[in-house]
Amino acid sequence: MKDQIEFHFNKAVDLAIARIEQEARTILRNHQNLDEFVMGMGICSFSTKSGGKIFLDEDDTPKYMTRLNEFIDKWDCYMKLTGVPMRFTATGKRITDW
Repeated sequence: MKDQIEFHFNKAVDLAIARIEQEARTILRNHQNLDEFVMGMGICSFSTKSGGKIFLDEDDTPKYMTRLNEFIDKWDCYMKLTGVPMRFTATGKRITDW
């Protein structure tokens, strides 16, 4: 039974990561001022083309990031999602080892 639980937990993590990537790419495509999404080591943020950063867990996070922020906030404590390293642009490949 332990193997089944681990299998389903890992599957849930994979699904959650896929959803984060899908939503972050949508945000990047819809907001041309953004350049890249970065997640890892407990944080996630978008970088702007002007060189700034927008962290998802701050009070001044734009409203269009609310859905992604709430999803990560809800599941991160269980799945440690922000510990999964990834970075990508709207159409670029997902990089996991930088």
